[in-house]
This record gives sequence, structure tokens and C-alpha cells, in this order.
Amino acid sequence: MACAQAILLSSRLESDREETRRRFEDGITLAERAGEVRLLAQLNTAYGASIGTSFGDAHHYLKYCTEGARLGAQVDYLELEAMSGFFRLAALVFAGDLIGALRASDTLLERLPDDPHFGASITTVSPLLGTWIFRASALASQGHLATACALLREAEHRSVANQLLETAGWASWFLGIVVTFSGSLSEVRTSALRTATHHKHFDTQHTMVLTSFSAGLAQFVQGEPQPAIASFEDALKIGHVKYSTRMFTPLTTSYRAEAHLAAGDHQSAHQHALNAIAFAEQNRNQWF
Repeated sequence: MACAQAILLSSRLESDREETRRRFEDGITLAERAGEVRLLAQLNTAYGASIGTSFGDAHHYLKYCTEGARLGAQVDYLELEAMSGFFRLAALVFAGDLIGALRASDTLLERLPDDPHFGASITTVSPLLGTWIFRASALASQGHLATACALLREAEHRSVANQLLETAGWASWFLGIVVTFSGSLSEVRTSALRTATHHKHFDTQHTMVLTSFSAGLAQFVQGEPQPAIASFEDALKIGHVKYSTRMFTPLTTSYRAEAHLAAGDHQSAHQHALNAIAFAEQNRNQWF
């Protein structure tokens, strides 16, 4: 269990891939010797989530989380099954398998009790509400914006009501992105501000990136391109070290291009738009 926690922690703090791999292999060796299927499920899930979110490796994110979910379903421990299944769902969305993600979310929602706190002691996000969030992401990517927005609003509402603020931050952040495409600029601003409020309680790099990005988004829709550019630059600087450089760089850079365009700097806007495309192709990140 300690190895699994250490691997998950590496996705939120500074850690290199080789160190994470060594922890994983050491833990697997010990778990196999002891015949601990539950620990094997935790280790595979934690390792997949770590290399997916920290290093942008969509293929291995899905591979190891799928193995974790398979093992998790073999033990009589629904909270572990919920945790491993939720991370597999996130990996499917990250890898761009939207049909697979919707099917996985159907399965999870059939199994999970209607309790936002169920399984939240194992991971930092409520498996139930996290499933709603990633289901909404898959629906939005298929063009079902109204359905996705409604699901995200309810996920945020229930997260706040249950004091699950990190889950609330993810819900409001995804909502801010989805309503951007649906054209509701006023809700973009309020969602961005709520994201910053929810995430201010968590001093980790990825939450700081989300906060800076959300501030930039709020400033952009308020017609303040220069402050928005500065906020997007902050998000890119904070995320340069690890986690967000692969997950959020293409999206943040594209909004930075929009802000430069709004400021009348067409040359910078064009360059940042090209950079956003290059980042997306380089990292093969289909999420955004």
C-alpha cells in the first residue's frame, strides 16, 4: 500500500519517470510474492495514473489502469473497484476513446452507490462525481454540450455540498471549458472564478495551473486580453516542469493565442496558434 501511495503522490509532486517505474516494479515484486491481488490492482492503477498525468503517456495510462480495473474487479472490495474503474475511465477519455469511456461510465454508475464520499478516502476525487465529470467530458467531445453542462453543474453542486472541493474544482474547470464552446460567456467567467476558489485550498502544481488558467479565461471573456495573456503565461510557467506541460499546454497555448488576437497582436497570435498545434501533435493528447 505504501508503494501505491508513493506512486500516486509522484503525480502531484516532483518525481522523474525512472524513479516512479522503480517504485512500481518493487511494489509489484512484493505483491506477487505475497499473492496480494488487491495490492496489484492498486499498484497498476496508481502507476498508470502517474505516468498518464505526470508524463502525458496516454497508451500506458490506459494499459495499466485497465489492468488495475481488471484486478480490482476480482476482489471483494467495491471501493477499490470504484477507484480503479474511475481511473480507467479517465484514461479512456485521455486516450480519446469516447465510446469506451461512455460504456465504462455506464458500468461504474450501475455499480457505485449514490454516495459522493464512497471511495473518496482512497483517491483525492469522488469516484461517483468523478465519473460524472469524465462522462460529461466524453459527451461534450461528441457534441452533446447541453447534457454535458447539466451533468457538470450537478457534479459541482454535489461536490460543494459534500465539501469535496478538489472534485468541485475539476467539475467547475471542465464546465468552464464546455460552456466556452456552447457560447455562454457569462458562465465561462463564473465557472473560472469558482475553479480558482475551489482549488485555492490545494498547493500542488496542477491545481495552481488550473487556477492560473481559469483566471486567464475569466479575464479573456471580460474583455481584458493583457491580464489574460499574463495569467496564461503563468499557467504555462508553472506547468512547464511536469504534470500540466503535457495535459494543458496545447489548450492553454491556444487560449493565449486568442488573447493575443483580441489584443490586436496578430503576429503573436499566429505564432502561439502554431505552437498549440505543435504541442498537441507532439504529445498526441486527444483529451483537449
